[in-house]
Amino acid sequence: MFQHIVLLVLVAYPALCLIPFNLIRFRWGFMNGPASMPREMEVKAEVADRTALFVIHFMLFVLVAASIRGSSISLDEVGLSLANWKRALGMGLMFSLFFCGSR
Repeated sequence: MFQHIVLLVLVAYPALCLIPFNLIRFRWGFMNGPASMPREMEVKAEVADRTALFVIHFMLFVLVAASIRGSSISLDEVGLSLANWKRALGMGLMFSLFFCGSR
């Protein structure tokens, strides 16, 4: 059973990123091809982009949390514990700043 959950999590991220959640851009591209969008439609599409990104991240979080809860791996083994939280926070900040700086 555990192997199926791991495969589901590994397949979920690419699948969620490939599904066109922004129906405004999808419909415009399907009907009008590469023509540029009017400004008011572009604003709506940007709001839909942000919403779709939130939905994707939320669905992935729920899927990973459910798979961790259903597995025999403890939260400490995954790295989700309050022990040494200052060190983990520092490393997270350091790596996020590195990622933002490399953009």
